[in-house]
Amino acid sequence: MTAEQVFRAAIVKKIGNYSYRELTFHLADSRTYNRFCKIGFGKSFKKSALQKGGKAISAGTCEQINRLLTDHAKNIGVEKGRKVRVDCTVVESNIHAPYDSELLVDCNRVISRLLTQAKRELPGIVFRFMDHCRRSRRRNLEIMNAKNNAGRKKPYKDLIQITENTVGYADNALRSLAQYTPVTVDDHVRKDYLVVTPS
Repeated sequence: MTAEQVFRAAIVKKIGNYSYRELTFHLADSRTYNRFCKIGFGKSFKKSALQKGGKAISAGTCEQINRLLTDHAKNIGVEKGRKVRVDCTVVESNIHAPYDSELLVDCNRVISRLLTQAKRELPGIVFRFMDHCRRSRRRNLEIMNAKNNAGRKKPYKDLIQITENTVGYADNALRSLAQYTPVTVDDHVRKDYLVVTPS
C-alpha cells in the first residue's frame, strides 16, 4: 500500500465506522471506495495490511494533513480557517429517543402548568380546566409496562383523549385571555406572557 492509499482507506474506515474486516469487504465490494482508494475494481487489501497501515498514521501526521487541507481551503476561498465548527459534530449521548406517549405526557404537563399559572396570577380570568397530569402519567406507565401491542391500545387511546381535552382547555383559556382586561401593568405583562408562551 502506498501512503496515499493508507490514508484514503483510513478515511473510508472512519466515515463508515468499519472494523478492518468490514473495511476489507467494502473496499472489494464498492466501486466508489475502490476508485477513491485507487485500487483495481474487485480488489482489496488484506485485513492485516489495512490494520498495519492504519496504525502507522500518527496524530502528528493527521494534524499536518489537516493543516494542509485547511490552507488549501483558504487558498481557494472555501474556508477562512479561523473557527472550528463543533455544532455539526455528532456526539454520543445517553438521551433516549422520545416515545409518542412520553411526548403526550409532556404536552399535558406543560399546558397544565401554564393554565394553573394563568388562574393563579390573573384572578379575574374565568375558564374551565382540570389537571390530568397524574392520569396521563399513569397511562404512560401502563403503555410502557404492557407486554404486547394489544395491552398498549386501551391506555394509549385514553392518553390521546386526555391530551385532546387538555388542548381544548388551552383553546378556551386563550379565548378568555383575549377578552381579559388587565387591571395593572403587571397583569398586562402576565397576560402577554401567558398568551405567547403556549404557541
